[in-house]
Amino acid sequence: MSEEVKLATQSNERKKGISVFSFVLLLALALPALAVTYLGIQFNTVTSGSMSPAIEPGDMAVTKVKEVSQVKVKDIVLFYDSTAGKVLAHRVKSQKISGNTETLITQGDANPAAETRENVSLSTPISSVIFVIPKFGYVLNSLSTPLFIFIGLVGLVLFASISKIRQIKGVGNDS
Repeated sequence: MSEEVKLATQSNERKKGISVFSFVLLLALALPALAVTYLGIQFNTVTSGSMSPAIEPGDMAVTKVKEVSQVKVKDIVLFYDSTAGKVLAHRVKSQKISGNTETLITQGDANPAAETRENVSLSTPISSVIFVIPKFGYVLNSLSTPLFIFIGLVGLVLFASISKIRQIKGVGNDS
């Protein structure tokens, strides 16, 4: 095989590799957005140990939004706690329906006491944990930091610049 054919083959293989990588990256970025938009699925990073050992800090809780009336005892739900000023994940210990409202008794697996959520409308949306991805919340959080976004943008600019320089110099040209 001649040197020109080898270089052309390597260039084509590199372009295919870049195309596949770009497609996978685009898919990885688009799927969560589509899941949130069309399926009501959300991705939440757990920050406390209140649900240990079932859910640990740094785990990603994948949740689906449903009405309070669809929640069952033993489900793990997310709700905003105005006292703590943050979203909490707790297991439903018991429920009491009274008319169009429900009282939920929840407790973190690692917490000593239960908490009461009173007079919650049965049609109120609540996030219920579907499954947990161990430690992936750390990855998700680090990918969304300004530093990582900056590094990614610098990498894209460098890649585009190097590609343009190679094109101008004629390196890796197929012709």
